[in-house]
Amino acid sequence: MPRECPADTIPYTIKAGDTLYKIALEYDTTVDEILNVNPGIDPLNLMIGSQICVPTLRH
Repeated sequence: MPRECPADTIPYTIKAGDTLYKIALEYDTTVDEILNVNPGIDPLNLMIGSQICVPTLRH
């Protein structure tokens, strides 16, 4: 079952070659904001197929 993301975020499934930096650029957010809504993920070891939540509105 997919993870439920908080308000103002969208689910994103990690693909081969993804980095948090590339995802942040694509969604006009920052790596720090992604890490804030995804506690416990290892930015240096993203697992292909895993789901994270990506902020959609800058605070």
